[in-house]
Amino acid sequence: MGWRRLKRALISAIFVADTLKGRTMDTIYADYSISMTEFKKNPAQVLRTAGEKPVAVLNHNRPAFYMLTPKLFEALVEELSDRHLVELVRQRLACKDTAIEVDIDQI
Repeated sequence: MGWRRLKRALISAIFVADTLKGRTMDTIYADYSISMTEFKKNPAQVLRTAGEKPVAVLNHNRPAFYMLTPKLFEALVEELSDRHLVELVRQRLACKDTAIEVDIDQI
């Protein structure tokens, strides 16, 4: 799974629930998953085994949290920040008719 696709999947929804015959099923946004019990035995080994990929840690077969490398976490934070800036630009462009023109040299 490529970084861009992985980032989109994780950002789009960390937790999504679908109902099927009265049972809730959780979408897992990771190639690897492990039970909480197994994870607690040796978290460092889980990190080494997963490499750069996220790991879903399951509690009673449902995602409790995702273990991410610092590199992936930083990429997610950067992506979220970029999305915030895009929204801010859109809002300001929508109000450009009320903007006051200034000369940058006079500031």
